[in-house]
Amino acid sequence: MKVLHLIYTLGMAGAEKYLLNLLPGLSNHNVECELLCVGPKKYKEPLLQYLDLFKNSGIQVTYLPVNSKLNFVSAARKINHFVKERNIHVIHSHLFNADILAVLTKRLFNRNLFLISTKHGYQEDFMIKYGQDRNLKPSDFYFLINRYILKHIDENIASSKAIADLYYNTGLLNKTIDYIHHGVKIEKKETIHAPINGNPKIMIIGRLEKIKGHRLLIEALPSVIKKFPSLKLLVLGTGSLESDLKNYTRQLGISDHVEFLGFKNPSEFSSQVEVIVLPSFFESFGLVFIEAFASKIPVVSFDAPAANEIIVNNQTGLLAETYKSNSLANNIIFLLENPHERKRIAENAYEKYINYFTVERMVAETSNWYKKNEAKFNGSA
Repeated sequence: MKVLHLIYTLGMAGAEKYLLNLLPGLSNHNVECELLCVGPKKYKEPLLQYLDLFKNSGIQVTYLPVNSKLNFVSAARKINHFVKERNIHVIHSHLFNADILAVLTKRLFNRNLFLISTKHGYQEDFMIKYGQDRNLKPSDFYFLINRYILKHIDENIASSKAIADLYYNTGLLNKTIDYIHHGVKIEKKETIHAPINGNPKIMIIGRLEKIKGHRLLIEALPSVIKKFPSLKLLVLGTGSLESDLKNYTRQLGISDHVEFLGFKNPSEFSSQVEVIVLPSFFESFGLVFIEAFASKIPVVSFDAPAANEIIVNNQTGLLAETYKSNSLANNIIFLLENPHERKRIAENAYEKYINYFTVERMVAETSNWYKKNEAKFNGSA
């Protein structure tokens, strides 16, 4: 079986990490994969660095630069030439813009293509506002474009039940779709339970955008600081809200307790922190949850999709009442005050990681999904 994975991207994020973990493993399951990465010319260097990561795994990768999204018809023509040259008739697209490119390629140039799309997310403003509202039937332009695209994609799959439900509940899809949770590969490490000694550190990881919930975590900090006057919050990530969040810490008088570290590898700091706080309003999946599991650091999150799909409350993490900063603060304080609970939850989460959230399980499920649908790919269903 031969599949071309197609992504339009600006750089490394969740879907890109997913492909980096998935594609090399599929070759061991008799699924021959290539990756075609489309992206703006100004991002050429980081995209080529990303593609270099595949080469040691034997994955054929190609970079297709575009000047802008206005060149998508031209790009679709080049994609069609690419698949014909390589005798590929199955395209598996990832993310909204790649879906557009795949559909343009099929509709304008090659009706024989079979299109698969993995749903890694949806429009963030929508997910913040409505979450899993089953009664919502949106009609905005983004929704209408999505609905048109989906009519011309042959099979869909989601990265979480939360995303599968969203596409069905909004009416974008008229049937429920399968979902396959991500897996990650992190070097095994021993748990280190260093005493807090009155100077605890907690960490939040993610883009500084509204959906990630940074403001509510900062709002929760004064209550935590009352209990732990030397507390430090490490903020890893960049985004449009950075200035606003820094101003908010000054307004609350807690600037000395918050370090904005920019885009950093969380593994550089994991040995320093007692708790990771991930208060997103909605996550399409949330690889960072699993990375925390694998690093044996307990997680506090909101009881929101897909965190509540990944975390079992009081077993593999703590779920706070969504949008409630006081609930977030109480959970953080509880873990900081109770080292045995931190250890118990971290160990449970690590067990969940090694028994389920692995690359091997993700690859096997994806391979099985391909094989289940292979007759459709070959046009004989």
